[in-house]
Amino acid sequence: MFKLAYFLIIAGTLNASLSQARNLTDLKTNQDRDNTDTLERQVQIQNQMDSLKNGMEAHLAALENKLESMQIKVINQLTAIQETLSIPLGFVRIGSRYFYIEETVEQTWYSAEMTCRRKGGHLAYIRNQEELDLISKYLDKDSLYWLGIHEPFKRGEFVTVTSCNRSPFLKWGPVEPKYVDNTLHCIVMQNSVMLVQTCKQLYHLICQADN
Repeated sequence: MFKLAYFLIIAGTLNASLSQARNLTDLKTNQDRDNTDTLERQVQIQNQMDSLKNGMEAHLAALENKLESMQIKVINQLTAIQETLSIPLGFVRIGSRYFYIEETVEQTWYSAEMTCRRKGGHLAYIRNQEELDLISKYLDKDSLYWLGIHEPFKRGEFVTVTSCNRSPFLKWGPVEPKYVDNTLHCIVMQNSVMLVQTCKQLYHLICQADN
């Protein structure tokens, strides 16, 4: 009788322990599931935050690029306006530079240079073949035009009036340079080629706005 009672007590205790163990196992399982769900939500939230951050950074970069582009455009416009305002009256753009072409009055080379200075420039020199071709389109083929190129120091050593450096470009006509006397000469242009003439001859002129 006592053995049976003892057995029942032990059995009840074991059942209670097993039930408690199952409850603890279930609780741990639920906790693990909750932890897993929480971790997944944290990862999801982090991914959303990363995506939002990347999107904002990309949008900000696009705005910065657009602003930089607008700033460059405004600077270029202001530069163009400033350049236009600084161009002396009567000069026209030919290629990348500004020139004044006198078609009526003929002057000596020295007088022509003074005229160009009064207008805010100098007698022009030609930089290259492309510029020569562009300017030639504006000239009368039968007229001669003084250029800002001469030989003040030595025969055959042609320099620009603006810098006294050697002229960067010369395009001689047939048999040029041809000297008619022993004086130092200046250069004129006619029909897209250059000729040497005594500086006291009277011709039209071409001024340039820059130095």
